[in-house]
Amino acid sequence: MNKNNIKNHVLYRELANNSNLKLRILYLIKKFGPITKQELSNILGINLNTINNLVNYINNNYKLILEINNKKITGGRRAHLYAINSKAAFTIGVDVGGENFRVILTDLEGNIIKAVKEKTVQKKDPKFLLEKILNNIKNIIVSSNISIKEILGGGGMCFSLST
Repeated sequence: MNKNNIKNHVLYRELANNSNLKLRILYLIKKFGPITKQELSNILGINLNTINNLVNYINNNYKLILEINNKKITGGRRAHLYAINSKAAFTIGVDVGGENFRVILTDLEGNIIKAVKEKTVQKKDPKFLLEKILNNIKNIIVSSNISIKEILGGGGMCFSLST
């Protein structure tokens, strides 16, 4: 998908119905970055001054956007390119299967920072498995030298825990 047909994208339409411009800007930077503020302005149909203010607000308060380099344009000043700061926050994922469970730590781009895989002990109390998973989550966070405040959330999939 290119930047010109973004308005046909389902998630964009959903966000467009939402009045939160900051989320729309983050979505566009994530989907099409690196991208210029002028390109954001053109896609959203919002003046450049508003884009500047919103990008600055997101950056000053959340550090979610990186200015990565300059884009050569014909005439005038060089345009700055913006991308998601993938190290600004992290997520935890848990996958529990019949034989193994996995705990992963990912950055905002979905890159796996740390992962742990252990056998699922089927003859034990489910509380035992939950404690093992929670201990692995704690160990991954501590060993990665990140703050718990940097964890945005987590998700998991549970397939089967048959005995």
